[in-house]
Formats: sequence, structure tokens, C-alpha cells
Amino acid sequence: MEKIIRALLIVSCMFVATFLGGNMKVSAEDKEIKIQAVSVSHIHMNTRYIDGVSIYKTVDQHILSLKDYLHEHPQWTLVKKNKTHIFLKRTVNDLSPVSKAAGVLGLKDGHTLTLFRGNPAQNRIIQTFFQIDVQALQASEYNLLKSGIPITNKRSYQKMLHMLTRYEMNG
Repeated sequence: MEKIIRALLIVSCMFVATFLGGNMKVSAEDKEIKIQAVSVSHIHMNTRYIDGVSIYKTVDQHILSLKDYLHEHPQWTLVKKNKTHIFLKRTVNDLSPVSKAAGVLGLKDGHTLTLFRGNPAQNRIIQTFFQIDVQALQASEYNLLKSGIPITNKRSYQKMLHMLTRYEMNG
């Protein structure tokens, strides 16, 4: 009978804690029931891509154990934490979604290699790289950069940067 009462008490405590909106831990050691309500943590997540774009996202979540959470999400690294906030970061070895959708390599001010979001004439800069010796470019290469070269994947991005580094101006 004592086991039935203990089981009912544990189930009742779980129901009450769930009803109050929190996760909990229940321990029935030494015939004592301990309930630990878990508060909401504000998780700030920073994802950085190879094109220099960082995407920040904040989620509110109940976390019983930060160690377990990080074990379940190995791509994230803890930056810092306090009582209610957890700051995580990760680096993705790929282009950002915005660059995949609308990335265009072009020239800013006629000589600075720049990754734009869309048409370079609209001047929506994602990342600026280096100044190009435009005199060393062939006319067709210059015209391509002036109008913009679409970049839709990591391979084309890296290939274009590698090719254009030979035109980088020193100093």
C-alpha cells in the first residue's frame, strides 16, 4: 500500500509541476520526494558563416542540465552564461542563406572586391574583402565584376576569391 501511495504522490507532483509550466526532477530516495522546478533560460545563439554573416537567434527554453543540452547539440559552443541567459556560438563552413539566395561579387567604389546582397548598384554590402588592381584586369573581367557575379554556393565563392586574390593591391 505504501508503494501505491508513493507512486500516486509522485504522479500528482509531476502533474502539478507540469500544470505550473515547468519541467521538474523527482527523486524518491530515502522515502523523500524532492521537486525542482526549472526556470526558463533565454538561449542566445550566434551562427557565423564563411562569408562573414552572423545570424543571431534567441529562444526561451526550459533546460534541466546545460551539460546535457550541449551534449545533445554538439555543434554549439558555450560562450558565457548567467542565471537566466545562455550564450552559444557555432561556425558553419558554408555560405549563409542570404549569400546562397542573393550573393553577388562585385566592385564597391570601382576597386574594392565586395560581396553584395543582390545587384551591386543597390550597395547592400554583406562583406568587403580587398582592393583590386583594376588596371591588371582584362576588360571582360572588369565588366563582369562591375555588373556582379552571382555566388550561389561555397565552391563558387571560394573559387572566385582565390582567382581574384592575384589582383589584390598591396598597401
